[in-house]
Parts: sequence; C-alpha cells; structure tokens
Amino acid sequence: MSIKGMDIFNDKIYISDTHGLKHSILNLQGQLLATRVINSTYSVYKRFAHVNNTFFALNFDEEKSKNDFIFTVNPDSLSKQLTCLKFSEIKHSEDEIFSDFIPTFPGELSGEDGFLAYVPQIYFGQIYLIKMINNKCETKTIEGYSSLDFPYTKVAEGQKYNYSAGDIKVQIEQSSISAFIQKKGKELIHFFTTNKNAEEPLFIETEIFSLKTNKSIGYGKIDELELKNGTKIKNPILIPKAKDKNDLYYVYDRTKSLPAIRVVKLE
Repeated sequence: MSIKGMDIFNDKIYISDTHGLKHSILNLQGQLLATRVINSTYSVYKRFAHVNNTFFALNFDEEKSKNDFIFTVNPDSLSKQLTCLKFSEIKHSEDEIFSDFIPTFPGELSGEDGFLAYVPQIYFGQIYLIKMINNKCETKTIEGYSSLDFPYTKVAEGQKYNYSAGDIKVQIEQSSISAFIQKKGKELIHFFTTNKNAEEPLFIETEIFSLKTNKSIGYGKIDELELKNGTKIKNPILIPKAKDKNDLYYVYDRTKSLPAIRVVKLE
C-alpha cells in the first residue's frame, strides 16, 4: 500500500492507494465500505480534502487530461464533477522539471472555513485559493514570499541533489510544506523551506496572508520551540500535518534522532 491521499468527510475515511491502484472508503471503525479499483496509477487521486459539504480531489493524469487538476468529486462514486483548477492555470506549469515533479510530489490540499488552499511543493511563490460560490469554483492566486529567482537548480554529475528525473538531477531549493486557514477564516498561513545550500541548516519559514485583502501581513522563521518543561530547542524542523479549530498545530518534529508528534501553538 502507498497512501497518497486521505481525508475524513461525513464520518467516512477516504484513502487513495497508488500501489494497490484503488480508492477505498471506510467507516470510522475501520470497516471497508467500498473500493473503487483504478486501472492506472496515473488515475489514482493524489490528494483529498473537503470544505463544508464539498469534497475535492487532486490528480495529474499524464495519460489523459492534465487539465482536471483540482476538482470536486461525488463522495459515493468518487467520479469527477466540477473542475476548479486546471494544471495549465498554474504558473510555470510548462516547466519540464515542475510538471515531472508534480505527479509524485504535488503539494498539499487543506480546507477550512469555506476555503480550499493549494500550494505546489516546488514553490515558485504562488498560493491558490478556491471558494465555492453558487455551486461554482472561484479561484484566486495569492503572491507569496520568495527569496529566490528560481526554486530549483540543475546539478552536474557528482554534486548533491534531492530529486532526479531520468538523467536530470536537481536540487529543490524552495519547497512548500503545507498551508492552512486560521483565525476562523480570516488568515492563511503557509509553511515552507528555503535551502539554497545543501550544507546549511534547514529553517521552517512561515508567511501569513489576510483573506480579506489576499495580501501578506507577516513573515518569519520558526527558530525556537519551547516545550512545556521549559526546554528550548533551537532551529526545530517541524512539519505541520494538521490543525484544530483552536489553531493548535499537530506537527511532525524531525529535529532529533527520535522523531515525535507535537501539539504546537504559534506565537
């Protein structure tokens, strides 16, 4: 099993499995309710998310249409309904490395308080925000912070790299981790990393946007984590995975040799 997408919607667990070529629907007790067998790994949805009563999926089907990228789906049949974001509408979609990277590492979907947020993992500086209005998708692009002219560099044989496609090896230097809606739908926060030099320490960066103006209202680096016992960890490597309604973040802490899941409040 290779789980690419998972979400809980209307008391059902939805899972996409690219290795088993199937979409599975389970109840909250873990009992299998339905299985949708897929004939190609390209057709397996890579991400699931929901906003209120609308269920979304993300896929990049190289064998068919690349344009049905983020779309609404029927929660019972998982069939496509309404296309919300075409791949061709994403900035730099014609970039060879970007389009090759997307099927395996597309980035994350996150929905809350009426908004669906999407950021490609190779971060060029654009964040895509989708809102359902009168059964139609309204999509906006937010311009985020980027200290680099380009988020990756092709490297020569023998140099360090973190991604390869055939004979092409690249160092991904700016990468999105996740984005969330917070402050009861008033703000969007985006977590990302910039790592131009593979030898330098990795920092988790954050940028915050007002959803009223779609403009940046804050930027910073997570340079310290204070535990309840008073212990302070410098330059923690925190990977936010989920957020609750109180804006507490559930993060994967990769700082030490023994990774941990922590509940974190950002200040």
